Amino acid sequence: MSENYFNWRQEVKDKTRHVTDHSSVVHQMNDKLLQDQYFKQHMSSEEAAQAFLKAVGDFK
Repeated sequence: MSENYFNWRQEVKDKTRHVTDHSSVVHQMNDKLLQDQYFKQHMSSEEAAQAFLKAVGDFK
């Protein structure tokens, strides 16, 4: 994995932290999903965070 991926993942985590009491919410996401968003879909951290927040909202 590239260092850039881990920095990007941390940015997604920071942008979604407010939806949970635990900052580990991104770590609970499917790693394959995050890797696809970064390596295949080339999403920005903002786009990935928005996709995550939308998914969380859809389950509420």
